Amino acid sequence: MKRLLIFCSLIFLSSTLLEAQITTFTGGDPTNPNKWNEGNNWDTGIVPLSGDTVSIDGDSVSITTVSPELYSLELKNGASLLNRQQLTFNNADTFGIRLVGSTIRNEGDILVNEAGSDYSSDRAIEIFSGSKLINDSLIHVENLNGAGIYVITSELVNNGTISVSARGIAISDHGQIFNQDSMYLRSVLLNPLRIASSGEFNNSASGIVHGIVGHNTGLYSQGDISNFGKISVTSGQRPLFLRSNSSFLHQSGLVALVSTGDSGSISSLTIETNANMDMSTGSNLELSSPDGHHYIDVETGGIFDCRGVIETME
Repeated sequence: MKRLLIFCSLIFLSSTLLEAQITTFTGGDPTNPNKWNEGNNWDTGIVPLSGDTVSIDGDSVSITTVSPELYSLELKNGASLLNRQQLTFNNADTFGIRLVGSTIRNEGDILVNEAGSDYSSDRAIEIFSGSKLINDSLIHVENLNGAGIYVITSELVNNGTISVSARGIAISDHGQIFNQDSMYLRSVLLNPLRIASSGEFNNSASGIVHGIVGHNTGLYSQGDISNFGKISVTSGQRPLFLRSNSSFLHQSGLVALVSTGDSGSISSLTIETNANMDMSTGSNLELSSPDGHHYIDVETGGIFDCRGVIETME
């Protein structure tokens, strides 16, 4: 019995040592009050260490030197962060990055690996409450268990490359995404891009969204989509599913929809009652669906107004 008690004590001590250190930015350095890599700006007296949880509350911070791999980062109450280096997050419990009424401008690399395990509550990057994330370089999310990026009542502006190998990007409650460069989205089980009611996705003329792969539905929308660029969607059943009261303004460029399934309700483009897809002159739509299945399925009360060009592919 004595040997068993000693063994359990050792496990407990080891677990305690592995808990993430919480480090809070205070901006106390008189010369460089906004500098990440200045020990006097942190409540611990040293810059964050590998595995730390970092909190920035209302301060403006810039990263100009390489930072260690962190556990998680939370910005709140008007805080802002300018990243010009590589910022990496590994194996956080519920989130890698959380913005609450705050701003990040990324001019370096942001890498988030395995943040959370519950799709309904855990996300690699959370953008909440009037926050703004501006990406001018690279954001890569590798999160096979939790969700990828969640935008709620906030903005995500992409001027660089966003790569998500996770359970997708979700937009809700007046959240907005403005894509002006490249987005690579992959999700095995759930929608790689999901737009809830009052959410907006805007793809500019220089915007490319491709490699979207979903098990059942690829791009799932209850909100509004505006496209001037290229959107390529591949999924098992419904590459593009416009739910009731959603709208898709395909104003120019190309939308390519490929359905690869062999069973179930398969259609390259599905438009529900009270949903609307409007193709302007100069817009192109490419559709591919297995033999015996629909290219386009418009339910009673749905609207498909086409002034562009539609091409079906074998």
